[in-house]
Amino acid sequence: VAFMETYDTRKDLAPRDVVARAIELEIKKQSPTQKYVYLNATHLGKKAFETEFPNIYQACKSVGIDPLRDHIPVVPAAHYFCGGIDVNAHSQTSLKGLYAIGECSHTGLHGANRLASNSLLEALVFAHRAAVKVAAQLASESADRPFLEALPPWQHALGDLDKSRKAIRAVKKELQQLMSAKAAIFKTNLGLQEAEFSLRELYEISQHWYQNKKLSLEICELRNLVNVAYLIVKQSQTIEENRGGFYNKDLQKTMPKNAQEA
Repeated sequence: VAFMETYDTRKDLAPRDVVARAIELEIKKQSPTQKYVYLNATHLGKKAFETEFPNIYQACKSVGIDPLRDHIPVVPAAHYFCGGIDVNAHSQTSLKGLYAIGECSHTGLHGANRLASNSLLEALVFAHRAAVKVAAQLASESADRPFLEALPPWQHALGDLDKSRKAIRAVKKELQQLMSAKAAIFKTNLGLQEAEFSLRELYEISQHWYQNKKLSLEICELRNLVNVAYLIVKQSQTIEENRGGFYNKDLQKTMPKNAQEA
């Protein structure tokens, strides 16, 4: 049964944050075992799927779902930051020589919500501006300038790589469950406090592995995930009003609708 019309007059064309909250509420109305709602896209037809949504089409087919006749199970998930590292008009951060482009940066192009294709705009515009700035900087400096001091050797214990990977996957899953429960679509002050406490423990674990284990992609990724999660939680605790994709049940103030859309 279609449900978006009960939440917004724009129905399925409502902003992403509105649709995500509606889906989350509908899931919570179902039985405890229900983890998703269904998207009916059977009206699109094969040609539209293959030309307009080829990745989604192949992803569905890979798990035994035929979107031409089956409904697609969906659940809200974070896949893009609305905000990030502050940069100037050339994608320069406050650290000399460090540039931030794309999802990790805060350029000001996004408002309280992400507009469709803004990611493409950021990639094209700011990548070019950063490249021009870097080229000019390199041309004015010596390219073969030596390090001021030698880097210290990395201390690590090899250990059992397979066991390390299993432990890393377990902590990563714990982190995902924690953020989904405490810092996702609907937040609360208590939930954010609990998340901060748990993240401190996960940070100690990831930092210990980072400093004492053989360096690997998995360890670096986990450490970055924990750090970013902690920053999200700490920043969420400073926000005093709901706007766009941010929603805290304990906050009374909400941005005016026209300001959110702007």
